[in-house]
Amino acid sequence: MQQVKRGQISLEYLIVIGFVLFVIIAVIGVAVFYSAAISDKLKLNQLKSFANKVITNSESVFFAGSPAKATITAYLPKGVQSISIEQDGSEYFIVVLIETNSGLTTIAFPSDVPLNTSATISPQSGVKRLSIIAGAESVSIVEG
Repeated sequence: MQQVKRGQISLEYLIVIGFVLFVIIAVIGVAVFYSAAISDKLKLNQLKSFANKVITNSESVFFAGSPAKATITAYLPKGVQSISIEQDGSEYFIVVLIETNSGLTTIAFPSDVPLNTSATISPQSGVKRLSIIAGAESVSIVEG
């Protein structure tokens, strides 16, 4: 009488399925990790573009003189907690607090011209319409 070995095939099948599941879970884990990194990089590049647009136009308006004005539209990414203009000695910065996957990050963008430190830009994401107005001694940034 011959014995049937069905248990061995089932065990091998379970081993193969387990290995395939392990590989799939590992690939998904790596994909999630890299997608978060790419998401942060995209968000920071959008923020850099926003700040550079504001600073470049501020410099143009300031050097053009007192009645000069420019209106720009720039995209502010999601995750921005606050935007402020700060002065450190004779240097001016646009300081942004943004939330990334690694936590809150503060980024300062330097300006070569004096900026009005009382200017406020709302941290809500989306397309912003900003008016940049040259004053006698500084540049004002007004939202709206």
